[in-house]
Amino acid sequence: MALLELKDVRTFYGNIQALKGVSISVEEGEIVTLIGANGAGKTTTLMSICGIVPIRSGEILLDCQDISRMSPHKIVQRGVSQVPEGRRIFPQLTVSENLDMGAFLRTDREGIKRNMEEVFTIFPRLAERRNQLGGTLSGGEQQMLAISRALMANPRLLLLDEPSLGLAPLIVQNIFEVIHRTQIWRSRSQIKDMSCRTALSKSQIPQQIFSRTKKFAGHIWGFDLLSIYLWMYNRCSIIIGEILKEANMKVGQRMTRNPVTITPDTTVPEAQAIMRREKIRRLPVLDKNGKLVGIVSALDLTHASPSPATTLDVWEMHYLLSKLTVDKVMTRDVITITEDLPIEEAARIMDDNQISGIPVMRGEILVGIITESDIFRLFIELFGARHKGIRLTLLLPERKGELAKVSNAITKCGGNIVSFATFEGEDPTNAYCTIKVTGVEEKTLIEAITPVVQKVVDVRET
Repeated sequence: MALLELKDVRTFYGNIQALKGVSISVEEGEIVTLIGANGAGKTTTLMSICGIVPIRSGEILLDCQDISRMSPHKIVQRGVSQVPEGRRIFPQLTVSENLDMGAFLRTDREGIKRNMEEVFTIFPRLAERRNQLGGTLSGGEQQMLAISRALMANPRLLLLDEPSLGLAPLIVQNIFEVIHRTQIWRSRSQIKDMSCRTALSKSQIPQQIFSRTKKFAGHIWGFDLLSIYLWMYNRCSIIIGEILKEANMKVGQRMTRNPVTITPDTTVPEAQAIMRREKIRRLPVLDKNGKLVGIVSALDLTHASPSPATTLDVWEMHYLLSKLTVDKVMTRDVITITEDLPIEEAARIMDDNQISGIPVMRGEILVGIITESDIFRLFIELFGARHKGIRLTLLLPERKGELAKVSNAITKCGGNIVSFATFEGEDPTNAYCTIKVTGVEEKTLIEAITPVVQKVVDVRET
């Protein structure tokens, strides 16, 4: 008997249909991973199970009982717990208080105490920070806290929405290894196409993966489910919504998600300490309701510090700074952008306004920040700087079909184009083109390219 069943579930946002006849089952002790592109409907599926987004038709059965019309807190009481996308911890509560919120509906005090010690054993870093405000934790620590908070509900069914999103690879690996040691789950999705195979390779029964895919009836917002990944676990069933990341030139795919934030009453020394620890240079400032009210940079904090020429002694300077809060030095008129903005537009806004980072909003909610470092990483990627090959700079006539000639010439001599970019030429009649090519000797490549270009400006191996 399945622990959870979705039967022909259809969910709408207004008149827009997000789930189109989704049917899926989860057995007791199974782990199921949903893998799909941005906007495929993974989050909507999980939100529908939790009752946060009501379904229009179909059934959601938990232990053969329909929960599709239940309120979210009733579903939690029945043993369903979620780790939402973006962690969504309570930034103004301590680690211990966040964990208490996870057990809010429980009345067994001894069980709550025992579970809290268990999560501190799983994530010892949280034990060290039990009295620290959640909003001052690093991204990886906040993810640990979000998972632990969900476990405090002592769930039978645990839902994790993109648990690796926005975290550095090393932090993701660390979290997954800790979770693996507790026999909860282990699954990864990276930018490369290999990421899906990597995630699926963790299964103890890989031969069943694609055969189980055929049992998924319907599709999610026009995107077929790629795979269902099963792995036995002896305590509770888990559904993980992971993203199949694609090369995308919009802010939402390139930004730093869930950035570290502070509150207006954070002192200047505290903000400086957070920047040093996290190796960042700007901090969005959120009020007690989570609303963005400002942003403070390392330069702002430096300007707030007394001049080296001051007659104050060290103790007096420390005392004065300890009383100075960031709301006195932050920028209040914050330029913001949305996730769907093209990345080049974000770069233009940053350049026009001489700023090094822009908060990214989804309505009134801060979901990320795009920085000059994010833009710089994209620049490296666009030029194929991490690939070895032959880098060509060419001068081409500015007319139709010239790029096709270059591409065909490279293909015919056996070359593979790794990166490609064009720039304004010496005058309106021509343009520069920089190409990174692999799989062919330099001499052969130049002989093939020279007849179809105006000039070979530069050639070098990288």
